[in-house]
Amino acid sequence: MRITPNQLQTNAARLRELNRRIHEEYAKQPHGPEHHAACARFHNEYGVLAFPGELGEWDSKNKTPDARFVDALLVFLETDPRFHRSGYAKQRMLKYLKQVPLTVLQRERCECLIMRCLDEPLRSCGREYARLAGAIQSSVVFEAAQERALSENANVRFQAMRILDRIRARRPKGS
Repeated sequence: MRITPNQLQTNAARLRELNRRIHEEYAKQPHGPEHHAACARFHNEYGVLAFPGELGEWDSKNKTPDARFVDALLVFLETDPRFHRSGYAKQRMLKYLKQVPLTVLQRERCECLIMRCLDEPLRSCGREYARLAGAIQSSVVFEAAQERALSENANVRFQAMRILDRIRARRPKGS
């Protein structure tokens, strides 16, 4: 089953609702039966909703790089669903992408993700995007980061410098 951005956003909305119910029930009666029931619902649905389709298999077997999961991970990162602990999942996905061989199209998709991170730098996984930039060594990303390093926005400058540092650190001497 291939995942779709719409499915990811729908699932993220459901997870946010389940998480909201936990807090709502806790506010009414901390550790009461309704609070425990809300927690159980959240935890029972979390894995399937957070990681549908092939992402579920990736999440349980992400120790060894396997190119089969790259497209699913890229769809997840491109969609950027937001739910409880999604930032941690994205960090793990970005670390994973550094370890697998990427096709030309997949590298281009990674470039687009990194460029988005340059333009929206207040992200919990900014460091991992910078590390991915270092791993893929894209001249397009390097030039964009150099341009944004001159930005008036301090957050944009910071992320641009972080990316430039990672790219430079991974470049072979003399290039």
